[in-house]
Amino acid sequence: MRRWLLAGVAALLTLVGNVGAAAEGERVVVHLRGSNTAVPVIRALAEAFMAEQPNAVITVEGGPSVLGIKALIHDTIDIALSSSPVGADQQKLATSAGKRLVATPLGYDRILPVVHPANPLTSLSVVQLRDLFSGKISNWKQLGGPDLPVVVMAHGPLSGTGEIWNTQLMGRLMVTPQARILTSDQVREGVATQRGAIGYLARELVDTRVKVPLVWSSPAGGGTRQAQVIRREILLVHLETPTPAVRRFLDFALSLPRGRAIVREHGLEAIETSGGKP
Repeated sequence: MRRWLLAGVAALLTLVGNVGAAAEGERVVVHLRGSNTAVPVIRALAEAFMAEQPNAVITVEGGPSVLGIKALIHDTIDIALSSSPVGADQQKLATSAGKRLVATPLGYDRILPVVHPANPLTSLSVVQLRDLFSGKISNWKQLGGPDLPVVVMAHGPLSGTGEIWNTQLMGRLMVTPQARILTSDQVREGVATQRGAIGYLARELVDTRVKVPLVWSSPAGGGTRQAQVIRREILLVHLETPTPAVRRFLDFALSLPRGRAIVREHGLEAIETSGGKP
């Protein structure tokens, strides 16, 4: 039997299973929280895990990556979901609490720019994309598109997706202060309903309501332009010495072929290794 409990905006997910391979009477309890990008694949892994484990409770809660890691340090969860690397400040905070964090890669994800489906542009250069998000290009007609103001939709400072976008694409440039700071779901909805909008989403969250332009870059010294990919790891962050319940879930998530197949089904590039890294 399974129970699905939804709590508020975070859509707290609890699944309870009564069949599986754990020792009779043993209770497996794991609470995960963090990156909204990771929630769909973790929910699927949790459901499959529950089909194999008796007396288990897996709780998955979305939210920014940073807050998930803080919750792990403060002992309110067992695994943090992160779509950006664990920072030195986070490791320092963990050390001050007598803990050491380990980030186990689950798979690779891509971050894609998205525009309204009616936008006629099918590709953008890296430079054009930076100019759009920095505010240097303020109207689509500057790129040969419609006479519409550019509406930039971005993620907040706690977002792992936003951190990777800013690091890998924007570099030293700042996103325009006129940008609307939104959640991933709000970005998708906003881009789908406003013709002049542009945003970015994890590939997992892209659907037919938005359009993904090709992003290309020219190599130094000229030559054939190349597709540009913004790629990042989805991480399961846990303590250096995990509990048996946490280790059991990690082993399942990284298992071949079951866990890896679920990861691929959710649009991630599976990492064919197991074990953690600091």
